[in-house]
Amino acid sequence: MSSKGFIYIAIIMLLIGGLCCAYFYYTRPKIAFINSKKAFDSFDMKKEYQVDYERTIAMMVKEKEDIENKMRLIGNNHDSLADLGKDASAYYTRYNELMRKAEDKQRAMDEVTAEYDNKIVKRMNEYMGTFAIDNGLQLLLSERETGTVLFVDSTMNCTDAFVKYMNQKYNGK
Repeated sequence: MSSKGFIYIAIIMLLIGGLCCAYFYYTRPKIAFINSKKAFDSFDMKKEYQVDYERTIAMMVKEKEDIENKMRLIGNNHDSLADLGKDASAYYTRYNELMRKAEDKQRAMDEVTAEYDNKIVKRMNEYMGTFAIDNGLQLLLSERETGTVLFVDSTMNCTDAFVKYMNQKYNGK
């Protein structure tokens, strides 16, 4: 084989190798990662809602504490059931009524928390979808408190870019 033939074969092999590398580089899935907790805490919507949420919860905590104080007063006024005599039934009825009110208030507080969180997470998820599409991602992983993502190379972490994107979208920019 002549040296020209060898050179042509080498060039063809290099071209084929380059095409294969380019094909695998450009056809590999585009994957990124977002730290959901950091994104949630950095979301302007959450910061705005936080003020109203804290005010609402503070009012509910005060109402619950008032109920609990009434329960303590009832207990302090009647140190022994013998002091109550025939009023024991009324005491238990009132105490149980206050206990139910306190439990209802706690459930209401839990519902308020879930409602606020769900609104924020719903909006975040919408933005995650558009962020992935706008950035040509085929797969967007998110770390939750359950720890479903065990390792992500730091070059795949786009949390800061997502937070900036999300807040710009939320603020209409």
